Amino acid sequence: LIADENPATLEFFSQLLEDRGFTTITAGSGEAVLQILFEHTLVEDFCSDTHSGDVIRRTLAPSPIKAILLGDLMRPPIDGLDLIRRLRPYNIPVVLATSYGADYALLAKMAGAKVIIHKFADPTYLIATIEEALQPPLILLPPLK
Repeated sequence: LIADENPATLEFFSQLLEDRGFTTITAGSGEAVLQILFEHTLVEDFCSDTHSGDVIRRTLAPSPIKAILLGDLMRPPIDGLDLIRRLRPYNIPVVLATSYGADYALLAKMAGAKVIIHKFADPTYLIATIEEALQPPLILLPPLK
């Protein structure tokens, strides 16, 4: 899933990944990402600052989405950092491609982004980074005695 506010950036990343065998879906906003990923949950539930006391059950939609390549989503109500925070409990790897500096990258890492790269990085590096993000985490077991 590729998310960015700029249609040209969506097209570029989508074409780049599809040329290397990936299947892509694009979203132009944080709200669109949530609509794609979740079923039986209104996006307004994620945007609301008030809670009625009801428990809202959020379920990941049955989907082949393995990771999100996230550009600089800066438009409210759900910007990129907010989206990363909201998705953290679902363990979906987020690769943030940003043109902002180190401060923004640090905030994204703290929010839960798995990998942060420069938006205009070498395409080969971008592909390798996404492939790495798709790998399951390595679990180290203690040595046998």
